[in-house]
Amino acid sequence: MIRMWEVGSGREVRRMKHGAWVESVSFSPDGRFLASGDGNGVVRVWEVGSGREVRRMEHGAWVESVSFSPDGRFLASGGEDGVVRVWEVGSGREVRRMKHGAYVRSVSFSPDGRFLASWGDDRVIRMWEVGSGREVRRMEHGALVQSVSFSPDGRFLASGGVVRMWEVGSGREVRWMKHGAWVWSVSFSPDGRFLASGGRDGVVRMWDIESGREVRRMEHGADVRSVSFSPDGRFLASGGEDGVVRMWDIESGREVRRMEHEAWVSSVSFSPDGRFLASVDLNGAIWIWRVKE
Repeated sequence: MIRMWEVGSGREVRRMKHGAWVESVSFSPDGRFLASGDGNGVVRVWEVGSGREVRRMEHGAWVESVSFSPDGRFLASGGEDGVVRVWEVGSGREVRRMKHGAYVRSVSFSPDGRFLASWGDDRVIRMWEVGSGREVRRMEHGALVQSVSFSPDGRFLASGGVVRMWEVGSGREVRWMKHGAWVWSVSFSPDGRFLASGGRDGVVRMWDIESGREVRRMEHGADVRSVSFSPDGRFLASGGEDGVVRMWDIESGREVRRMEHEAWVSSVSFSPDGRFLASVDLNGAIWIWRVKE
């Protein structure tokens, strides 16, 4: 089930029926579409304005992660079968298949769309050339990887479990940040100056990229499963096992908004224009919140 709510009034403005447990969502770059991947191995694309399903692709195994390419032409999916698939959004046709070789926990396109990163239960981050499907880089994390995030300029890749920062060009580890607990999610700020991490200690931490120093700490109060910056960089959203989505003011670290689910939250994502925030819970419901006009 996908439900859209207006935060100010609490009014439900849109409902889309998915029909299975949903693990991951991704907005298209223009904000018109939302992709979702489910436990039945189905990837769906929804029109945000109407709530209508416009495309359906069969991944064939539990889908853990979906990600749009920066130009919106392609959609990547990864999951239980250890395979990364790239789909042409317009036709729904599979155009590329890469074998990671272990359960794929997450996939992410580089900002220029040339590369796709996948990471999973083999504790390895692999970078693929989208055009050829060739593996071009491999980073040995040494621990289970739950999340990765490209810096906006594409120079760096951050990974969570333990928070590490990698130089994309060389595959060299350039920074290590001690969160103090298992990290479920990492996210770069839009200007690339900061990295947010959320973990089992119920804390969201913000790190200065240049120094590796912790500059802000927000107490979510339960395991933080997902973090996401707003496109203007003013806010950070966190979703956790308390079933609550919190929005934080970056400058002050103050909680400015709270949205409640009926089960713990596994994923949060802002739309590119910052008007909407999508969140996914354990019941497989996707909620889309209108956070500003």
